[in-house]
Amino acid sequence: MTSTTGLPRTAKERGKIAPAKFAHIVFQTSRYDEMVPWYKTVLEAETMFEGPAGIFLTYDDEHHRVAIFNMPHLADCPTAGQRDGTLRLYL
Repeated sequence: MTSTTGLPRTAKERGKIAPAKFAHIVFQTSRYDEMVPWYKTVLEAETMFEGPAGIFLTYDDEHHRVAIFNMPHLADCPTAGQRDGTLRLYL
């Protein structure tokens, strides 16, 4: 179920707990304006740095857990299960 904003309810609102350990994840996307508010809401994240190229978000004492880079030239690609650029996950 979603909140009144149309975004998913946060883990806290659903009675869930955020991951105990999650190093960081990096997105390159042409859907920057959609992804930033989604991750800020779902992770209850705060902006640590934002510039024209991207944003760094955190929900704890780390400098960042999520980095989202604005790559407007990337086209959505419905093939191979990949809709955008590169996803890097660090555990």
